[in-house]
Amino acid sequence: MKESEKRQALVLDTSAFIMGYNPLGSEDEQYSTPSVREELRPGETPRLRFEVAEASGRLKATQPPGELLEELEASGLFGQTGGELSEADREILALAVWLKREGLEPVLVTDDYDVQNVAEAAGLRYASLANLGIRYRYGWTMLCPGCGRVHPRREGAVTCRVCGATLVRRVSRAERALRRLPKASEGRSLAPV
Repeated sequence: MKESEKRQALVLDTSAFIMGYNPLGSEDEQYSTPSVREELRPGETPRLRFEVAEASGRLKATQPPGELLEELEASGLFGQTGGELSEADREILALAVWLKREGLEPVLVTDDYDVQNVAEAAGLRYASLANLGIRYRYGWTMLCPGCGRVHPRREGAVTCRVCGATLVRRVSRAERALRRLPKASEGRSLAPV
């Protein structure tokens, strides 16, 4: 199946609901995860949007397969960001990868730069609502300000194993981001409803 023939599926993270996205205003297939619901505060508008869309059938709250999460974790994909990904971030990325493997064309709707950075590394399309989105995908390392040694991010260390100083993250490389879709104000129909 050609890329252009695939059905588009919007994959909504927590920031999409916080920025005002309403799933009831779109005809696209829309997905999120139960952990996104849990990140939204009970009784507040973003959580109500999620729950109403889910109850109406316009939003599918789907848990990605556990073995896929383990596979992506082991591959180092989640380490492609300089920040820390929440459980909901990891699940939303895994859900997008799973939907792509199932033959859909997922578009992550997120204003979270860390999620966009990992989506870029995974070859996933993404769109933002309130910000411009990433323009570059960065590689990160951890630098010791005490002795100057560089530690790879994948080690997960927070202190230097040589001198014991607290490590700081630094950009090790920058590549142009290619998979960003225009945000709503640039002509994309993902505007808050």
